[in-house]
Amino acid sequence: MKKSIITSGDYLVNGNLKKTKMSRSIHVTYKDIKQLSKKELDEEAKDPDSLFRQWGRKLAVKDSVPRQRKQNSKNKYIDL
Repeated sequence: MKKSIITSGDYLVNGNLKKTKMSRSIHVTYKDIKQLSKKELDEEAKDPDSLFRQWGRKLAVKDSVPRQRKQNSKNKYIDL
């Protein structure tokens, strides 16, 4: 029998273990970006792994996740 490791976000549904995805925290804030000069911002915009790009990805995720959750909840009620 296959053993599963239960982590803090996992739960059981009808005896089956459902795994949750790990959260991908992005610890960049506007304060980190606000202090940069125009020249530094231009350099950050060119670098794909810069704080400026991470902050942009964070804003995109914060915008899309609630929309997707809302859409999923609507679909759940439509399928019933």
